[in-house]
Amino acid sequence: MKWEKVLREQPTEQYLTTKAEYAATIRKERLSFWNEYCTMTSTTNARNEIYKIAAGRRKQTAPTTTLRQKDGELTTNLHETLQYMIQKFTPEDNQDTDNATHKELRAATQETIDTTDDKVLSVQEVKNVVASM
Repeated sequence: MKWEKVLREQPTEQYLTTKAEYAATIRKERLSFWNEYCTMTSTTNARNEIYKIAAGRRKQTAPTTTLRQKDGELTTNLHETLQYMIQKFTPEDNQDTDNATHKELRAATQETIDTTDDKVLSVQEVKNVVASM
C-alpha cells in the first residue's frame, strides 16, 4: 500500500513541477514579447508614439499653423493658413480651360438644374424630413 501512494505522488509532483516551469516560461516569453513590442520603431509599430504620449514620455508639439507661400512669406495665423490651403489645393472653376468632357458635364448639370419649381420649405417640413431619417 505504501508503494502505491509513492507511485501516485511521484507523477503528481512531476506534473506540478512541469506546470510551474511552463507557467514561468509563458510569463517570461510574454514579458519579452511585450518589451520587444514596446521598443519597435514607429515605422513598424504605429501605436508606439501613442504609448509614449500616454505615458508622458513625449513632448507634445503645437500643430503647425503657418505655411510658406509661393512668395516665401509665412502665413501668420490659422485663418490665413486655411485660406492659402484652399487656394493651393482646390482647382479654379474656369470655363475657358474646360476640355470636351468637362464641357459635356457642365452642360448636363445645367440642364438638370431647374429653379422654376423651387418651393420654400417651412421649418416644420424640414423637421419632419429630418425626423423621418
